[in-house]
Amino acid sequence: MQDKIEQLFLYFQERCLWQFHSRSWDREDNINGITDDVIKLLTGKRVEMETPEDKCHYADSRILVDDLKKRFPWILELKDSERSAVVEGARDKLMAVVVTNSKNAELNNENY
Repeated sequence: MQDKIEQLFLYFQERCLWQFHSRSWDREDNINGITDDVIKLLTGKRVEMETPEDKCHYADSRILVDDLKKRFPWILELKDSERSAVVEGARDKLMAVVVTNSKNAELNNENY
């Protein structure tokens, strides 16, 4: 499972620009919003699209899920709970790198 988490994490780092927003709260919101929708789409759950932000997250997650299925066919072989766990693990690692442990002081500058 750790290998699969690492594969998704590296994919997110390489391909997904939404992780690099200029404020920590914005990074967290985008990472959580998109990965939550990815999990819903991969497990057959309904995605709520009530706000423009919800729609943006859905659009990004829809493209992402299609690409994940092509690049990582093993994701379709997992149970729903395993799919959730893999995406959550990659998200946790991503949050640690780009938010929690980021050395970018501008992320939390309230005057910016």
